[in-house]
Amino acid sequence: MSDGPKEKLGDYMKSPVTCIDSKESVQAAAKQMEDEGVSAILIKVNGEFTGIVTERDFTRKIVAGGLELKTPIS
Repeated sequence: MSDGPKEKLGDYMKSPVTCIDSKESVQAAAKQMEDEGVSAILIKVNGEFTGIVTERDFTRKIVAGGLELKTPIS
């Protein structure tokens, strides 16, 4: 029987966490990530965390997918 994970999310994230509202653009998210020196950003909808976008997502889904910079990050 396992006692659960030995690691905590806090071991991998800084506080406060970097987040952005889902209505903001992919460009705004990328700029915030650059400004804060992070490789991922949490997405909030109505004040609740609903997802995460990583640098890899930007490469594979946004750039390769040909999305416009004004596309909502949601």
